[in-house]
Amino acid sequence: MDKKILRLLIVDDSPDDADLLYRNLRIARFMLKSQRVTDAAGMQAALEKSKWDIVVSEYLTPAFGAQQALNLLKQTRPHIPLIVFTHDISDEQLLSIMQAGARDVIIKDRAARLIPAIARELDAVNEYKELRRANRRLTEMEVKHRAMVEHAREAVCFCHEGMHIEVNQSYLDIFGYESLEELAGVPVLNLIEKNEHGAFKEYLKRTGQGKTVSPPPQFQGVTKDGTRFDIEVTAVPVTIQGEHCIQIAVDDISKRKAAENRLTYLSQHDALTGLYNRQYFQQSLKERIEQAGSNGDHHILLYLDLYDLNKINSSLGYSAGDRMLLKITKLFREHLDEEAVIARIGGVIFAVLLAGKTEKQAAKISTNIRKALKQSPLCEKGSTYECHCSVSMLPLDGELGNAQDILLKAQHLCEQKRSAAAKRSRSRKKKASAVKAKKAAADASAKEPTWQQRIQSALDNNAIKLMYQPIVNLHGAAGEYYEVLSRIVDDNGELILPKDFIPEAEKTGQINAIDKWVIQHAIESQSALHQEGRAVTFFINLSLAAFSDQTLIPHIQNCLEENNITPRYIVFELDEPVVARNVEAAAQLISALNNQGCTVSLDNVGREVDTLLNLPPHAVRFLKIDGALIGKIHSDDDKESLDPLLETAKKLDIKTVAKYIEDSRSLSDLWTFGFDYVQGDYFQQADSSLNYDFLDEKDETTLSSDSPLSSWRSLS
Repeated sequence: MDKKILRLLIVDDSPDDADLLYRNLRIARFMLKSQRVTDAAGMQAALEKSKWDIVVSEYLTPAFGAQQALNLLKQTRPHIPLIVFTHDISDEQLLSIMQAGARDVIIKDRAARLIPAIARELDAVNEYKELRRANRRLTEMEVKHRAMVEHAREAVCFCHEGMHIEVNQSYLDIFGYESLEELAGVPVLNLIEKNEHGAFKEYLKRTGQGKTVSPPPQFQGVTKDGTRFDIEVTAVPVTIQGEHCIQIAVDDISKRKAAENRLTYLSQHDALTGLYNRQYFQQSLKERIEQAGSNGDHHILLYLDLYDLNKINSSLGYSAGDRMLLKITKLFREHLDEEAVIARIGGVIFAVLLAGKTEKQAAKISTNIRKALKQSPLCEKGSTYECHCSVSMLPLDGELGNAQDILLKAQHLCEQKRSAAAKRSRSRKKKASAVKAKKAAADASAKEPTWQQRIQSALDNNAIKLMYQPIVNLHGAAGEYYEVLSRIVDDNGELILPKDFIPEAEKTGQINAIDKWVIQHAIESQSALHQEGRAVTFFINLSLAAFSDQTLIPHIQNCLEENNITPRYIVFELDEPVVARNVEAAAQLISALNNQGCTVSLDNVGREVDTLLNLPPHAVRFLKIDGALIGKIHSDDDKESLDPLLETAKKLDIKTVAKYIEDSRSLSDLWTFGFDYVQGDYFQQADSSLNYDFLDEKDETTLSSDSPLSSWRSLS
């Protein structure tokens, strides 16, 4: 036996008997720390002064005995065992003292039994201490686990036989309940859409059998008030207090599903009209060709070229052309049944798949559409514009080739019809050309005004027109954002683009006046919108000359105060290459704008982050990525080159905007990269009206072609 220190307290009035006990313990190789007491006061003092492993007591002494010692231990140190070591004891006394809590009774004439008894009790004490330590650790773990579950953002519940036995606050919040007591009588199945109960029970059954289901299944959750929402469920078997239970973690994926639906919708539909796009139509055409070849179904392709739309766009602008397109879309739906697949496959090109129609029926439909177009002209600015179309018709008999070949053949037939229509209108065009040539000659003979005169005239006569292009949140967050763009209206009513007049204004020094004119009129327009309850945010461009214009900040402050506009709704855009060449001046201007409460965006940002890092912290809140990079986003090299820039923006809590989005092809990549906003003609071209329909995060995107318009675009 290894040497050990035994802390022994002896209750005995006989020193000789105590020596007998010491000898036996030393023979057993115990190292002793001991004390002998004879009365209650001595024992009380010993217990208060030192720690003891065991108490050995004579059953009865003149002043004190085992029963009194045992009572004192129960009051002060109940975990210390007591062994009675006595000369004599009756059976009744032995039974009484054992029932009172003594661990053993040993006669002094048989002292050999004492050593094993002490060793046994010491082992029992150690086991008791280990048990207490284990219980403490278990309690600490339970407390930590409960805290982790209760305060976790993930919704968690524990259920037994289909009933809730424990839930955290996130679980209560997600399903709209106040407390566990309110959920105690509610089966877990009640929180799942009724028609999905079978699938949910089967999932829990597989989980209870220890089978892994990947990926986690998705269901429709049901809140207390009956609201349905998308959830993802992960269940694992657990044991609580000996009972086999199931832990269920619930993740609200409504926003993710809505975003996925939006991307799916965008990948299949034309942004303006809400009709199917070319990619979806080609897939549908391929399927119809296969059907025609396998079961003899009759399908007809109509190919419609609305060539007059180009004239409307050039004469009245794309806004008028868009309105005509929406009108045509409505007309198509009125003259085609629900089984028809209608698509806008080009700017002015539409295609229709007619199911189960004969050629005679398709020809009648084509005639009705042309008549309806003729009877639905566009009236704008006192003039009437008709929209004629050339239509070709092809039956899908399985012998025309693949989908692409069929579309090319339909296009060729349409072009032949257009050529004939062009001959009929040639005389009118010739006359119009003569008139135009005469006017051009007259204009050429007149003195051409200088750019400085033209710009000053536009400033003096308010002949600068503001245009607006929406900036759309890719994740469905609420808010209306527009970039403010400017055009000069010349004497003929034509719009002069910034690329033509801005460089001239910079040369003549009139750029500062243009900046201030745009700021003043944009804020006035914004004020009217805010009064209507539309909290619109404007992105306004500033030129290089603004860096040194000492009157700019007072002008901005005055415009904000006069129109009662909160500064955070104004985002001033600075060109990043210009900022990179003038970092010190740009930093001073940005700080001044921030001090006014306005927000700053860097435009045309390239791959490098040096400019951003050289500016004051938190000075810039938006980055508009160079359109050339966005156009090459499908290239692996360009993808990798964008990563550092986007990662830096994310760390600095700066929102990123992808510009010049012309089609839906790159949207999924932009989503993967983590862009926050998108902007481009794919969503809406710059327009003088602010009628874009921004989706908030609660909107649901319709994937059915029955919806006449994409929810990304307003009808008004």
